[in-house]
Amino acid sequence: MTKGFTRNGKFVPTGKTRSKSALSTSDIIGYNVKLKKKEKIQNPKSVILKNGRHAVKGVGSDGTVMFKFVKTPK
Repeated sequence: MTKGFTRNGKFVPTGKTRSKSALSTSDIIGYNVKLKKKEKIQNPKSVILKNGRHAVKGVGSDGTVMFKFVKTPK
């Protein structure tokens, strides 16, 4: 069963990383705001936000945290 809690009878997922990724996080390209250019996200991890959106979180070449929203896997 998926971890989470219910609020007013609705399931609300937690914002924790997923152990088994349904997303292919091999070559995710994100925008590094600090360097003002697109680059590959290193050490990508698939995360689910509190509102249920899927995203990838990792670091850039200069150590900046990078974050990118992705499509929900089916």
